[in-house]
Amino acid sequence: FTMDCLQTSLIREGRVFLRNRLSGAKIDIETREDDTMKLDLSLQGLVVEELNATAWPQMLSTSSDVVAVTFGFRTFNASSPSYAGHDMSLDLKMASVRFVYAQRLIEEIVNYFGAFSKIQEIIAMAAKGVVNATSEIVK
Repeated sequence: FTMDCLQTSLIREGRVFLRNRLSGAKIDIETREDDTMKLDLSLQGLVVEELNATAWPQMLSTSSDVVAVTFGFRTFNASSPSYAGHDMSLDLKMASVRFVYAQRLIEEIVNYFGAFSKIQEIIAMAAKGVVNATSEIVK
């Protein structure tokens, strides 16, 4: 699986305030006849930018000339001639990341996602009310 670019935006009051961009993602999964598996993931770039910022719009970014993240997972079979002496291995490499911390933006993101939990609470209360009303009608 390969993905050139995935971009998501957080919208508040009809305006995008935060944009996330993942680029150059690759996922390779290989299952072998000896019941082993190989999983490789890589991500070329990652950018999180605040669209309303004046001083530092890029909250999180990686250098575009190196792979931002590589992840490898392998399983091994003890009966295989190529057994490595352990059942599995995990390899993770990450390039340098630039992170600009802005308290106001963090609070905006927390409030943004906090609204979803409040909506879930309202829906749960409404569903409970419907169940109670229905049970009263059935009696």
